[in-house]
Amino acid sequence: MLSILRSANAASRTGLDFRQQDAALADARRWVGVAAAAATASSGSGAAACSSLPPSCCNLPLLREVVLASLPALAALRSATARLAAALCRDALLLPQPPQQQQQQRLLDADAAAVISALLALSAGNDRFLAHDADVALAAACAGGGVSAPRATAALLSAIGAGRNPAVRAKAAMHLDGLLTRGAAVSLPAPAPAASAAALSSSSSSSVDPRLFAAAAALCADTTAGARAHGRRLLFWLAASSGAGWPPLLAAVQPEALRARAAETLAWAAQQRESAMAAPPALASLMAELEAVQQQQQQQQQQQWWGGMGGPALDSVLTTTTTTRGE
Repeated sequence: MLSILRSANAASRTGLDFRQQDAALADARRWVGVAAAAATASSGSGAAACSSLPPSCCNLPLLREVVLASLPALAALRSATARLAAALCRDALLLPQPPQQQQQQRLLDADAAAVISALLALSAGNDRFLAHDADVALAAACAGGGVSAPRATAALLSAIGAGRNPAVRAKAAMHLDGLLTRGAAVSLPAPAPAASAAALSSSSSSSVDPRLFAAAAALCADTTAGARAHGRRLLFWLAASSGAGWPPLLAAVQPEALRARAAETLAWAAQQRESAMAAPPALASLMAELEAVQQQQQQQQQQQWWGGMGGPALDSVLTTTTTTRGE
């Protein structure tokens, strides 16, 4: 499986065997499914069922290599191949963590920047179907499964700061908005929906990273309407979360024109609280779809599309790379 993906990455367009590549991606998805079932069973009452699974399905370092080898397929010319790669990334990013490992490094923590950058490039493309699949995978990256929230936040901030493509910045801003306003990124307190300026000035000291505040202020002056909308929401949310510490954060914003723009945004948000805190429809529908995907995967973990893949059958998938099974 891994050798097929690496060979496909190095192959020329005329020498690429896309059927073999698609089969390897499909088998990798089955592997992630069995690994998810094993992780769930090992943390609950299904430990006996987990012990019947082959040890190869829990080889997470090798699984990480497979996911990384699938990233170039996100830019494949065949949309079917790109969708398989996006689905593999989504499943790997939703891989549950055992309770005893939740405070340790996640599966793709070390490669969060590479994974999120590749998904953002696909999300900002012209193909709406592929962009939607990439958005779901990015929402999974922000859900705290295969990538920890601080690593995902850092990767999205890097994409916003270094992104020359305005569509990439807009998508990164959308996912950073969804990650931070869920209160999952850096243990920030959730803001009150009807927070006022007086309440903000009387709260406790700031707990917001100045880099987040500066990035949100820069988004308020972005060239794309989507990035500006998410920047305004992020700026008000961060100011509400920082309590009385937001004036120093605002004073540190440079240049002066950007600081004045951020101050105007905060003044507007203080008057239009409900509008400022309301989730944009695209982000709200994406979060709802991610929850549906998570529920569906929980129902399918041991009996659906990877059913019957335990024991020797799974070992054959992991050791032989010539299988052509479909999904």
